[in-house]
Amino acid sequence: MSGSQIFKQPFPAEILFSFLDSNAAKSGKYYLFSSASFKKGMFNGSIIDFIEKCKSYYHISKHSYLERKLTYSGFNTIIRQICKFNKITYTSKIVYDKSTYNIEYYIYY
Repeated sequence: MSGSQIFKQPFPAEILFSFLDSNAAKSGKYYLFSSASFKKGMFNGSIIDFIEKCKSYYHISKHSYLERKLTYSGFNTIIRQICKFNKITYTSKIVYDKSTYNIEYYIYY
């Protein structure tokens, strides 16, 4: 075990990529996860399923990440933790639209 503060056992990247396959836009080398992807996942229930799968990998003391009110930015925190743990490269970009901003994540596979 890598001595992770968040994960009690290795988190399989396949769980993340399977989730992204069904919710994020996929291009040649990355997934684009945006607020539209989050809304799609909430609508089809896959975000709730994904969170449930994550629970067995997180330390009990870190379940607060998984159990707090689900927001786009809170969910992105979970995705970033998984990417960082698995050394999956990601970048983010702030996108302004109708005087609000959102952060889009580009997760490379």
